[in-house]
Amino acid sequence: MIRTAEKNDVKILAALYNESIYGKTPSLVSWALRTVPERILVVERNRKIVGAAYTDVCDYNNLWSSYFVFKDVSDAKDLIDHLMKIREEKGHRNFYVFHPKEYAELRVELIIRGFLPECLRKLDRMDYIIESYDSSFKPDYKITPPQKRKLRVKIRKGRKEDVKPLATILHKSLPRDFEKLQNAKNCVKYWLKEPKYMIVAEYNECPIGVLLLSSEIGPVTDKNVGMLCYIAVDEKYRRKGVGTTLIEEACGILRQDGKSNIEVDVNMRNIGARIFYARNGFYPFWYSRGYMPHNDGIFHRKDFNSI
Repeated sequence: MIRTAEKNDVKILAALYNESIYGKTPSLVSWALRTVPERILVVERNRKIVGAAYTDVCDYNNLWSSYFVFKDVSDAKDLIDHLMKIREEKGHRNFYVFHPKEYAELRVELIIRGFLPECLRKLDRMDYIIESYDSSFKPDYKITPPQKRKLRVKIRKGRKEDVKPLATILHKSLPRDFEKLQNAKNCVKYWLKEPKYMIVAEYNECPIGVLLLSSEIGPVTDKNVGMLCYIAVDEKYRRKGVGTTLIEEACGILRQDGKSNIEVDVNMRNIGARIFYARNGFYPFWYSRGYMPHNDGIFHRKDFNSI
């Protein structure tokens, strides 16, 4: 059940916030509980409060929600759905969610509902992501739970004999980037000039996945950033932890090179990729409209000090 807060909920909510990532009740929530408790929505299960969020309608009839706290992500999911229904019923323009960047599973729920990142903001020594929904983007995507057991693969550098198998994986996995097989072969040959940044996942002595890194300084990066250029896994071996293993190896290599984080750009409509990066510790920090030939791009970052 979802209801508005009451003043006698203060102690229960304080305990919930104290045990959360916030470490204490946010000042805005404390103020609202004292003066306008109806701005706090709470989730109850078996007559116990298991989740809450601050809500408000701000300038230009936009609905805002922040300071989510929950026992389980399903409680936050219920709050999001409840607020999306309120937005539709009351005709609010946009729905904004303000949440800590560490809330990866909450972000997954926002992604599959069509939310898009707006910006990062630091508040009370925490980094928050602001995401928005205006109903113009409605993905048709169902989450499939990954297998609990990761496939044991061998990780190694790229070799000359990898050109054909890796090119095939890239061509089939990323057809927009590698429309022709020869384009993928040329890419693999180029990366073989610096095989350290060509990370190969091997199973039964056959390449089944590849990640291509770049340490070059780009127009919006610096010497502390490593770029993830491409990652692809043979379709037969997906959802078995191979991509995560490749990410972990890439982060290790970049840390040894003195990098502080890794970045990657993602097609905003590629819901599977956005969920994959969220679950592997990446967070969106820049939404660029028209960045890609046919779509908007979302830049993601993973900080190594959080590994």
